[in-house]
Order: sequence, then C-alpha cells, then structure tokens
Amino acid sequence: MVSARKDEYFAFQEDLEWITFATNNKQIIIEEFLSDLTSLDARAVYLEWFSINGGKRFGINRLAYFIAYEFIQSCLQELTELDVITLWRNVNYQDIIFQQLTKMANKNV
Repeated sequence: MVSARKDEYFAFQEDLEWITFATNNKQIIIEEFLSDLTSLDARAVYLEWFSINGGKRFGINRLAYFIAYEFIQSCLQELTELDVITLWRNVNYQDIIFQQLTKMANKNV
C-alpha cells in the first residue's frame, strides 16, 4: 500500500471534501457503479468512473479508483494477498468481482 493521505492519493491533491464524500457514500457509489457496469458500454463506464473528465453523476470524478481500493480491502478480509492480486486468473473473475461489489453495496456500515 502507498503511504499517503487517501484524498491526495485518489484526487491527486489535498481534497478532504472528495474523500469525505466517497467514504460517507461508499455503498450508493458502489450500487451506481454496478448499475452502470450492467447498463452502459465500456467507453461510457470509463468516462463516468475513471476519467478526470467524468463524474457527472455525483459531481466527483475518478470514483472507480476509490471503489477499487475498497474492493481490494474487502477481498483481503477473506483471501490472501496473493489470491487477491491473481483474481484475474480465474475464468469467472468478472463474476467474482461483481459478487464482491454487490456484497459491499449491501453491507450495513
């Protein structure tokens, strides 16, 4: 893991508003991301969730990187580090990712 403040790591600058929003709205952000994964094409998902020009839904860009970080942290609760970083080698890795994100979205925090 990188030794940096989360807001600086994800937003590339000091931005407590960004990280506070992401942290406080993690479940709804993941729900919306999952919805887009099933309803939008790859380009539209990229533009909304990964691009610095995206973030129209919540008014905050690059939220997919926050989701990915939280996804890894969640997986590490159940799997070894090696298993997590090699998930992509599973034939059904996309299903595994979708299931884990769904579990995260439904978690009562």
